Amino acid sequence: MAPARRSSTSILFMAAALTLAGCSSVDQAAVTTGDPIDSSTLKILNENSRQIAAALGLENPPDVQPVRLVKPNEWAAAQIDCLNAAGYDASYTSDLEGVSYPSFSESAMAESLNFAIYTCESQYPVSPKYNLPLSSDQLAFLYQYRATELTECLSRAGYSPDIGAPSEAVFIETDGAWDPYGSTTIAQEDLRLVREKCPVNPDYDELYAQ
Repeated sequence: MAPARRSSTSILFMAAALTLAGCSSVDQAAVTTGDPIDSSTLKILNENSRQIAAALGLENPPDVQPVRLVKPNEWAAAQIDCLNAAGYDASYTSDLEGVSYPSFSESAMAESLNFAIYTCESQYPVSPKYNLPLSSDQLAFLYQYRATELTECLSRAGYSPDIGAPSEAVFIETDGAWDPYGSTTIAQEDLRLVREKCPVNPDYDELYAQ
């Protein structure tokens, strides 16, 4: 089992939408979110769970109903809380964007942890709307945020990136690859507080409303 995982959105920030596949029944009343759960959304959630189970080596896992759809920046915290409640010592990765898991040498314990990971990821998935690739307008909005508000926030906190912002055109052409944190040195013990004060991305609802 891999020692750490990230949501598909946090890996590339804007992942391609998952391929739709056949769906199994999900109780919509169990989903506590404002997002509509239509048939297309259910297909995406079920296919995502199937891929997670396959990646973890689980055969014929049970269907797990979603409890709440989360934003990309909420995913790691939701997974950690869920796994901690199940008795596993999960924690943030060093960049605070992923989840680090305990290691077990005993196969039965490792399989039990994998089942818990599958369950938690199925219960608290990122809303599929955030997995859609960003449009040019959305990338332009993201650029303005990172090049101005985020960079200024880091400056007020006493940090500045070694590599400045590219042009907006280059940023859009590279699908928003530039991130001021990528060339900013921040002590590990300070990183969480800085990221909380200066999030790498703007509010997702504002971003996807562009």
